[in-house]
Amino acid sequence: MVKVRPGTLYHAVGRLEADGLLEATGTDRDGRRPERTTYRTTDEGNAALAQRLAGMLSDAVNEYPVFPHAIAGAHNLPSDVVLELLDTRLGALEEQLAFLARDHEAAFAKGVERRRPPAQPKRNPWNK
Repeated sequence: MVKVRPGTLYHAVGRLEADGLLEATGTDRDGRRPERTTYRTTDEGNAALAQRLAGMLSDAVNEYPVFPHAIAGAHNLPSDVVLELLDTRLGALEEQLAFLARDHEAAFAKGVERRRPPAQPKRNPWNK
């Protein structure tokens, strides 16, 4: 989850509307409650969403909370596209792992001793 300050969401929706990614479809009022505006994504907004999700799903970056958000939004893309993007991400992670393994082997060959950091309690990134 991402904490959102009051007003931030309205500002973001306003920017998305100004950029042509959202459009208002109507306003209504329920009793004495404030008016509510209903929005829909435009074709341009859907394309921008698909492009952003594609990058978030395929790029192997260690940046919380980008990947969990991408997984949460993956239902907005066709499943075959999601699988292809995740395969791309997996390939990049395998390349990173191979690079680290080569460095590990080179250090070991030079006689560098393995040093372990002090044990740290495991932390669940979903709980703050």
